[in-house]
Amino acid sequence: MTTINIQSDVKKYTNEELDYILEEAFNSAKNAANKLASEFIEKYGAIEVGSCGFAWVNVYDLRGNTKVAKYLYSKGMGDSWTKGVKQFWNPCQCPVQNVDIKEAGAEAFASVLCKYNFNAYAGSRLD
Repeated sequence: MTTINIQSDVKKYTNEELDYILEEAFNSAKNAANKLASEFIEKYGAIEVGSCGFAWVNVYDLRGNTKVAKYLYSKGMGDSWTKGVKQFWNPCQCPVQNVDIKEAGAEAFASVLCKYNFNAYAGSRLD
């Protein structure tokens, strides 16, 4: 298993290290969402129970003109309506409407980014 040195300044990560971080984050998000989806199926017999909504991960303190930000843009990150904030929408990439499942994925994704010193938080809203 490949490991990387955790940088105190996220702007020092190489593209290869960012690929590793994103792979871990996306896998963690998918695993968390799939786990909760399985629990919903076991308990309710369906995934689409509960509230509909959206989930995302906000990434703060990352200027858009940096090498790291440009690379993350190429991997799915986008700008938020809030100036200076970047976002990954639906990081679990789940084709469901259930906000609980999407939140689980976003929280797992943000947790991995935080492990690598990104200033990241999960967010969600009901539809």
